[in-house]
Amino acid sequence: MNNKNIVQYFYEHQFLPALDQKMAAIEEELQYHQEKWINQFLETFKRICLRIREMQESDQKGPISLIHFCLLRRSMMDHSCYFIEAYSERWYENSAPLFEEYDAAWLYHSLPAFIQEMTKSYEGYGECAKSTEFEAMMLKAVGCYHLFAVALLRAAMPEAIMLEEYKSIKRELALRISIGEYTDLSEDVLVDYQGLQDVKEIRRRLEESKASSIAYGCYRNLKLPQVRAESNDLRYADFSGSDLQGSRFQRCDLMGTRWNGCLAPESDFRYSSLPEADFRHADLRGAVFDYVRGHEPRDHRRPGMMGVRFDHADLEGASFIGATFGRTSFEGANLQHALFSRQIKDSYSFSDEQIHSIRWVD
Repeated sequence: MNNKNIVQYFYEHQFLPALDQKMAAIEEELQYHQEKWINQFLETFKRICLRIREMQESDQKGPISLIHFCLLRRSMMDHSCYFIEAYSERWYENSAPLFEEYDAAWLYHSLPAFIQEMTKSYEGYGECAKSTEFEAMMLKAVGCYHLFAVALLRAAMPEAIMLEEYKSIKRELALRISIGEYTDLSEDVLVDYQGLQDVKEIRRRLEESKASSIAYGCYRNLKLPQVRAESNDLRYADFSGSDLQGSRFQRCDLMGTRWNGCLAPESDFRYSSLPEADFRHADLRGAVFDYVRGHEPRDHRRPGMMGVRFDHADLEGASFIGATFGRTSFEGANLQHALFSRQIKDSYSFSDEQIHSIRWVD
């Protein structure tokens, strides 16, 4: 085989299978240790906010518009920390940098051993195996590890923004918390908008077919009853605390959306895709989730590891006929008279009380 074929063979038959196995192991760890790791992050976030407040009190920083967790791929191979930056609206004029780190050893602790294992396998191909191509594979592996950090930070945000340390810092009307490559692609895990919003304009954009600029939007604590946002891309939008009674979100992409504490009785989510959606403490009495998909076929390049969460939601009379969720939590949820297909009875960890209160449909 020539060099190109050797590299391709190693990539397909050794690197990718080993990476898939490693990602599956991390995903299992994340499910078991999720609460502990979120709490560890919250302690770091408190420290960051306290440092920002100190700098603001000494006039070194103005109101904050961006907190960024920076990934340096090459550094992650032997250093498990994200570098943290905090900027005001005119970030390029900030004269006082913020030197803080988030230690993600919970995630990257296995990376050196993985690289060592791959190095040993790769060296068996002799001089034909170029080191630059191997390094590119290892950087790709770092990117796959990074997806778990994105998922954990996103899951931690509802608690993070309730911390007194966060509330005490001066913020611009819109503050973004993001994580990603240094001076390159990043992903928002939170958009915190404090100003007055034009509810009529938001409703118009939500109801507009194939509307743009509505994914990742902040729509918290708004009165939007009976909104008709059908067949739209609403990935990672935040509706926490909003009044959405009788609304329709049929056939929408609702991946990673937040509905914490929202009022959405009698709302319709049929045929929508909602992996990683968070409905904790929501009022969803009589809501329809028939034929929704709570997970997507994925490999190590696609996130979705946190599952769908209905913890402590009021789901009395809600319908889940034909729904396929994958990993889902109903801990503490009211499922009185909720409709579920009998075939999925053993698929989720329902309590005995929930099992007896559900109406099982053949």
